[in-house]
Amino acid sequence: MTTLAPVSKSAGFVLAAALTLAIGCDANHVLGVADSGAAGAAGATSDSGSGDVTTDSGLGGGCAWTITFADGTTHGLVIGPHNHVFLDPTIDTAPTKNYATQTVFSGPTLALPADFAVAPSTIAPSPSSGTAPDPWLGELMLLPAGCQPGSLVGRTVTVKLIWLLDGTLGNVPGHGLYLGTYANGSPVAYADAQVTTTRTLNTLAPITLTHQFTNATDGAEGIFFRAYLLGGDGETPTTIHVDSITWQ
Repeated sequence: MTTLAPVSKSAGFVLAAALTLAIGCDANHVLGVADSGAAGAAGATSDSGSGDVTTDSGLGGGCAWTITFADGTTHGLVIGPHNHVFLDPTIDTAPTKNYATQTVFSGPTLALPADFAVAPSTIAPSPSSGTAPDPWLGELMLLPAGCQPGSLVGRTVTVKLIWLLDGTLGNVPGHGLYLGTYANGSPVAYADAQVTTTRTLNTLAPITLTHQFTNATDGAEGIFFRAYLLGGDGETPTTIHVDSITWQ
């Protein structure tokens, strides 16, 4: 039996999980979108509160700005329409530490607590499973609802995070992280942004997922971060800490 070391600070999860994190945005008026590095870009203003933000970078995907959480705000990020389990995202101002109590992120981070029901042993979702994980699905928008970034061809998005377990767990169950979108309402997984064969739960180092956009319709129905966790004997609290969402 393998025992995962305890990690401090988390909110409730239950094993057999699938989480999702989404990107969406309004090309001209974006609620609460800010970029700690991009605020000075030509034609762009940023507002980390709830006011409108007008963006016009000239780069394509004008409202797809890099987001960090250094100012202690969520930048208008909210749970998505397919969310079943995520609680509202919060800002954790404390440093994020791994199970060895090493500081991974200095903070603040966006904290994603969730409480998942245990999945039947017959359930084995994967990135290509479509809507099968829906009862265990969490979904969060990475950019505010209503953002229509237009063509993202040539752009790249990277999500940097760590997935922490609070407590111990025998035999690490199947789990994975990936990015994706929707096509006519059906989930699509990005082949270039999947980590499903390597442990991503309660690691020492952060995880990064990166996707490059190569066609004009990619991301038109949103861009999502997804995670799943299979098996388990009962509730197991975890929290995903997002350090940054980087657009290049």
